[in-house]
Parts: sequence; structure tokens; C-alpha cells
Amino acid sequence: MKKIMAIVGSPRKGGNTEILTDHMLKGCESRGGVDVEKMLVIEKNIAFCNGCLTCVQPNAKGCVIRDDMADILDRMVACDGLIFATPNHMRTVTAPMLNFMSRMLPLLQLKLEQDSRGKVTGGAFDSQVRDKRAA
Repeated sequence: MKKIMAIVGSPRKGGNTEILTDHMLKGCESRGGVDVEKMLVIEKNIAFCNGCLTCVQPNAKGCVIRDDMADILDRMVACDGLIFATPNHMRTVTAPMLNFMSRMLPLLQLKLEQDSRGKVTGGAFDSQVRDKRAA
């Protein structure tokens, strides 16, 4: 069974963005064999990122901030597809969605390149959600 998670970033519960998201999820369910989950960002305890970058270091155990985000990220990794729904506020996503997106940083893992002496010569990020479909 496929799993789709919708993340709603509207600050208004029950507003147009949530209504449209519900219709999208009904469409997904109508195809059969799809399990859907809707998560409202404003209902979760999600603190602001402090920019320490501990979460992306090699062998990191996730974010140092203890809130609802670790569980949400685990559920995102377990999904086959993600839907990000947000109204357009001032030509960008809403403040709750922007905060949520900044806290998605632990989904990236820094892969360092080292020479034979162990000196870091480069690196790149690898995403835990790289192969997921998103809308």
C-alpha cells in the first residue's frame, strides 16, 4: 500500500488550503491502495531552527531540539509521496510553513570526502527523501 502525507502550512484551520488538500487526498484514496495522512503544521509543537547544523553532521542523531519534528520527519521518510499545501502570503509560503521547511534540515546528511590522510577535501548533501514524489 502506498502512503501519502499532506503537510498543511496554513495558519487558518479549516480554510481554503485545508479544503483543497482534503479534496486532493480524497482523489488519492479513490485510486485504491493508498493510505493518506494529513498534518496541520499549526497543531504541532515545532520550535524555530537555531542554525547549529548539528543535524547534518556525519553520524548525527537528528536535531538537538526536542519537539514534534523528529516524529514528523520519521513519518515523512516512511511515505511514498508528500503534498505541501500552503497559501501564498506576500509572494511566499506562510510563516508556519517556512519554519517547518527550515526544520526539515535533518533530512539531509552531509557526506564528506577525505584524502588518504583524513583531510576533508569536499563533500555533498544526500537527502533521505530524494526518491519521493512531491507536490
